[in-house]
Amino acid sequence: MGFFSANRSSNFLFLALLFFSIGMLVILNKAGLISPRIYATLMTWQALAVATGVYLLCTRQLIAGILITALGLVAMFNVFNLLSIIGTPGVLLIMAAIMMICYLRR
Repeated sequence: MGFFSANRSSNFLFLALLFFSIGMLVILNKAGLISPRIYATLMTWQALAVATGVYLLCTRQLIAGILITALGLVAMFNVFNLLSIIGTPGVLLIMAAIMMICYLRR
C-alpha cells in the first residue's frame, strides 16, 4: 500500500487532527498556558515532518515513517548540526525523496 493509496478517511482524519492540534496550540499560546519556547518548537516544519512520519507509521509505511520521523527529530533538535551541513531545503528534499521512492516501490 503506497503513501497516496491510504484510505481517504484516514487521510481526512489525519488532516483534521493536524488542524485541531494547530488550533489548540494557537489558543493555548494566546491564553499564555504554554511557554513561547514550546510553542515555537511545535510550530515548525520539523514538527510537521514528525507528525507526517507518525502518520506514515500508523498507515504501516514503516520505512518512510521511521526515516521521516527521524529526520524531523534530528532537524528539530539539530542533532549532528544537520541544518548547518545541508540546510533546511536539503532536509525537505531528502524527506520528499524518501516518500517518492517508497511510493514508487509499491
